[in-house]
Amino acid sequence: VTQLNQGAAGGADWIVQETAGGPVWSRMQVTPALTSIETREQSITTALDFLAKMFRLSLRSHIGRYNITPTFLSALSAKAQGICTWAVEEGKIVGECELTNLIQDTVNTDTVMIDVSVRPLYPCNYIQVTLVV
Repeated sequence: VTQLNQGAAGGADWIVQETAGGPVWSRMQVTPALTSIETREQSITTALDFLAKMFRLSLRSHIGRYNITPTFLSALSAKAQGICTWAVEEGKIVGECELTNLIQDTVNTDTVMIDVSVRPLYPCNYIQVTLVV
């Protein structure tokens, strides 16, 4: 177990099959970034990377085609909120997703800044049982 833990801490993804012909399962997928569960757990980082890609792909078509107006910002807001709804209800990508800010940058006035707050879905990596007598 110690060697498996050491390998996992180095970024190895262990696939386990306890009996021949039995089910295959993945032992804790760990990234080399061990500072927090959000950076350490591969399923969380993968989900957040996927969601970021969804935002970029969905909003890319608006770049260079429109002037930044209240109507444009409203349209971007609706699209961003739709992505959040999909990620929570349809895709089960994250537990919560909320558009917290969508504004025109005051320094780089050709830039729209969008902030999204998310709560990842956490995997069950451990089960702790306490017996009380």
